Amino acid sequence: IASDLEARTAGAVDSVSGKISSVFGRRLDAPLLEATEKSIGQKARNIVYDLAFSDPDAKDIFSTGIQELSRSDTMKKIMADVAKKASDPDSKIIPPTAGKPAGASTILAPDGTPIKTPAQVGTGGNLVFWDQVKQDLDDAIEAADRSGARGEMRRLMGLKNRLVTELDNAVPSYGRARDLASETFGAASAPRAGYNFDRIVTGK
Repeated sequence: IASDLEARTAGAVDSVSGKISSVFGRRLDAPLLEATEKSIGQKARNIVYDLAFSDPDAKDIFSTGIQELSRSDTMKKIMADVAKKASDPDSKIIPPTAGKPAGASTILAPDGTPIKTPAQVGTGGNLVFWDQVKQDLDDAIEAADRSGARGEMRRLMGLKNRLVTELDNAVPSYGRARDLASETFGAASAPRAGYNFDRIVTGK
């Protein structure tokens, strides 16, 4: 899947770059290139994350580490907030579910004995769910940083780093997707980022 991530990312950039050349027929100035870069970068990020989310390993994620993290009050709140988003239209979020042991129901069999309900196996939630949890942690970390709450920021970063480690172990393609997605931000940190992206578009 790693090679698919690279190929589809490169394809997205090449496709949009070709349209730029055909429409403008000239080198673009930095501000317009910066806007174009953001558009291409977002499309590329969507592609690589969609591939990771469709990985078979991403359908039901469970580990002892995630189970331990889920006991944190902070994680419980964020997980509950993310689970509510599962009801949004077109949401692909599948939250974890708790298992239930087999037990007697109030429904009786013909002989008058209670019918036992089968045990229900819990699920760990899909990668879309856990990625949203990570994003909410990122937001909380940024908020703590802006407010100067350094201790709180470090605590939240610890939770996030542990979560990301568990997700990367469970779904290796997730780490690769993040690496590729981060590359689309590379030009943004350079002076007049558009010119850096221009070299990608023109090959010069």
